[in-house]
Amino acid sequence: MGQPYIRYPRMVLSLLDAPFLVDHPNVESLYPADVVARARKYLCAMGGPTKTGAYTPPHGFAFVRKIVADYITKRDREIVQRCGWGSTTNGEGAEQAVAPLLAEHVLDDVLMTDGASVGVRQIMQLVCGRFGYKPPARSPADFDVPDFAKVAAGSVAQVEDGILVPVPAYPLYTALLTLLGVQGMLYYLEESTPPTRECGPS
Repeated sequence: MGQPYIRYPRMVLSLLDAPFLVDHPNVESLYPADVVARARKYLCAMGGPTKTGAYTPPHGFAFVRKIVADYITKRDREIVQRCGWGSTTNGEGAEQAVAPLLAEHVLDDVLMTDGASVGVRQIMQLVCGRFGYKPPARSPADFDVPDFAKVAAGSVAQVEDGILVPVPAYPLYTALLTLLGVQGMLYYLEESTPPTRECGPS
């Protein structure tokens, strides 16, 4: 889109992918000092000879997950404090309602994925429990849904699982639902007609 790329993370990643450069005698003339220092810190935390090679923890490096967990804890607590949630002035049960936001997150609460699509797929597989099930084909005419959604919903079968999907639907969701054999319950974003159990394909 013509935007200049962000140099800092790319420079750090280049040192992580080629760790021998960190010990090069002229490294600090090629990279800023803070980039070299951060790369050394990350390389030390990664451990092992492969670093960013093919075999890395499937749920993400522990030190990265710890950084993310600490950030979420700090962010949520600052939101609660800034907005004044959980105080007695917010009514009975307010403190209990915000308790999850005040909890300290740990690295076991965090799962890293290589992109949002992978994360969405894993969550759908976990929730729906239909791994690779391919339903029998049905005619798009069987569905009372918008034309642009009929192609995506055309092969949905009568299955027990269903997920609410707002219209217009992001193609990733409808494609994954079809792949997993889950019925997409399509509904319009209209306040006058909230989604119900009867929405979507009949």
